[in-house]
Amino acid sequence: MTIRKLPPSIINRISAGEVITRPLSVIKELLENSIDAGASVIRVGYAENIVMEDNGSGITEDDFELLCARYCTSKLSDECDKKRDILDNVCTYGFRGEALASISDVSTVVVRTKTTNCAYGHVLVYEHGVLISKKKEAMKNGTMITVKDLFGNNAMRKTLFQ
Repeated sequence: MTIRKLPPSIINRISAGEVITRPLSVIKELLENSIDAGASVIRVGYAENIVMEDNGSGITEDDFELLCARYCTSKLSDECDKKRDILDNVCTYGFRGEALASISDVSTVVVRTKTTNCAYGHVLVYEHGVLISKKKEAMKNGTMITVKDLFGNNAMRKTLFQ
């Protein structure tokens, strides 16, 4: 399913104000994304950067622009606004379209991804929810997300976690 912006009526019902407060919050959100992507192998690294690598379905090129945009999701269909109980029947960890947006608000997010339908992968760089760089690269299927300079725009919080 393609990533799309949620309608205002759904945003008002689900907005939880996802806030990334510590490195563990980032790891949790990325882990849930990997599980939602059907990954059977997930690797996590955390030293200078947070790195999450999986063998999930990858991200299609059509979804690159909205990947880190707030309230954009691939988990709810166009029919979601018509069904009042849709939020009670969500069977994925993520569906609000807040996690990657919140992470990219407090860091630089580098996404390496490849789907089975594409001969090559892509390296994408996001800052503040905006795709600032995109290039093709040879890689295996799946996704690797690297979170760099976590809390770089907040000196006090960055110092707290060093």
